[in-house]
Amino acid sequence: MPHRSQPDQIELRQRILNTALKEFAEKGYHRATLDEIASKVGASKGSVYWYFENKRALFLAVVLEELSRLTRYLEAVVADGGQSAVARL
Repeated sequence: MPHRSQPDQIELRQRILNTALKEFAEKGYHRATLDEIASKVGASKGSVYWYFENKRALFLAVVLEELSRLTRYLEAVVADGGQSAVARL
């Protein structure tokens, strides 16, 4: 894999995660493939393996990222006094 700058590495890893999320959501864990994810990202399969040991590790990273996003959202709702979106308008 060619040397990438730190921002490029972070951006590629995030693109892999975003693409994997879509693939897992559309096809399920068993039908989603690292080949297809790499192809949609425009990277080699080796690049995916650079960041994730295997499909299971990629899937768990996707799940953890989505749980983190949900946690931040729920914390914001609680900090906002639990007002609905309509009430905030």
